[in-house]
Amino acid sequence: MRRILILITILVLSICGYVYYLDLNDSDKLNRKAFDTVMSEKMEQLYVQARNWKKPLNMQIEDNRLEGDYKVMSEFILKYWMDNIEARNSYLRQLDRADWDHFLSATRFEQDRKAAYQQTTQMLSIVKTATAEYKTKHEQIGTKALEDLATLDVNKNMRESMQEKLEATRQDNDEIALLHIEMQILEKAEQMFAMLKKYKWVNKNDMFLFEKDEQVRKFNLLYAEVLEFQQQINELKKQNARFFEEDE
Repeated sequence: MRRILILITILVLSICGYVYYLDLNDSDKLNRKAFDTVMSEKMEQLYVQARNWKKPLNMQIEDNRLEGDYKVMSEFILKYWMDNIEARNSYLRQLDRADWDHFLSATRFEQDRKAAYQQTTQMLSIVKTATAEYKTKHEQIGTKALEDLATLDVNKNMRESMQEKLEATRQDNDEIALLHIEMQILEKAEQMFAMLKKYKWVNKNDMFLFEKDEQVRKFNLLYAEVLEFQQQINELKKQNARFFEEDE
């Protein structure tokens, strides 16, 4: 989440930076200073709340220290990113409730086999639905933001700059990259489940042991692909951490 808030900072500066080149009066300068202060405070609040993805965000975006274009733009930016973060966190909460982290536990599968894999079937159904809903929600938030921006009552230069940055952010952001990887993990999980239902296996030290070498090879290949996808996720997180450290 820290990466997201850094991106907000960059977005804000690139949108509003052009005003520094204008001949601002004292009132405008004070409003700009207030804008910088408010956005810094709000983003810190957002970061603190976003870290705890198990709880919905609860932050007031309005601030009476701002007025005019700065007030409108501040509220627009904060709402956009709050909607994105909450969509992601809501998705993570659904995966957590489905116990998705323990999908590949052989001990869990062994118990579930006695119940005709009802828990696993339900788990996959929940995760597939949650993933599809999150993907749709993420797209809707971006589309709605651009639609709202078109009629936003702010300076034309500020609005056009925001549109440019917003469109670029929609095409290249970590949330899209993460979701793409997670969807591939889900696909592999379904294939592994199909194998576990089809072939005989035993649980040994929370590991799956199949009867035939070909079955072992095929299952291990799928498992290796899942590990590779997880490594990609970890690499994204490392990149984000380095980005934040460099920013500090």
